[in-house]
Amino acid sequence: MLVLDRTEALKRMLLIAPGPLHPPTVLCSTKERNRDVLGPWALTASQLMANARADVTAVRLEATLNPLLLQCACPECRSAIQHRIRAIVSEWLAVRVSGVRLLHALRPRRLIRWLAHPKRTI
Repeated sequence: MLVLDRTEALKRMLLIAPGPLHPPTVLCSTKERNRDVLGPWALTASQLMANARADVTAVRLEATLNPLLLQCACPECRSAIQHRIRAIVSEWLAVRVSGVRLLHALRPRRLIRWLAHPKRTI
């Protein structure tokens, strides 16, 4: 249960795209913003969501999301992406971790017995 909640929390975090985005400028139009920010964000976020696990590290999240900064030429859009990545990492680090390592450490039969124990609360 806790593992699923942690995975769902990661998916919810990734659904929020970088923003607020600035108004269109000569250097960065809506078309360029969609091409350089929103499109790559959606693709990367969907890949992370498809492979979402409760034991994903903050370092892995940053390593997967940081290349989006290189694709973006607009400094304001790059700043929005960077702020969103920082927010995701800090939110991810704040998600409760207790019990996750315990569940991974137990073997399946022991896990079933551990979960079936009448005095056990999750």
